[in-house]
Amino acid sequence: MPVFAPPLADHLFTLYELLGFEAHTKLPGFGHCTRDVIEAVLEQSARFSSEVLYPLHRSADEEGVHFDDGTVRTPKGFREAYAQLVAGGWPALTAAPEHGGQGIRRHCMRRSSLARGR
Repeated sequence: MPVFAPPLADHLFTLYELLGFEAHTKLPGFGHCTRDVIEAVLEQSARFSSEVLYPLHRSADEEGVHFDDGTVRTPKGFREAYAQLVAGGWPALTAAPEHGGQGIRRHCMRRSSLARGR
């Protein structure tokens, strides 16, 4: 089976060397987005992508998504992957702490190849 190794070093290089992300931590509301926090989030995102999402590509290609009588049926494994996504707290990363989230700014966590599993 093919293996997906997310380009974590490339993402970190882009964030810190090209975009100067460290300067953002000085802005209001970004103080908790330290390099170690962002790296930990990206590392876990990479792990989730390679271990949970990437293996679903085959079932997605072979089975596809079906819409029958008002019901959407996803390929095998998608329901379980979504349950893992929610259990891992991923949807709450950008929610305010008072609502159970981490308060990480949305543009810190834009969709990337790490999150998409490819």
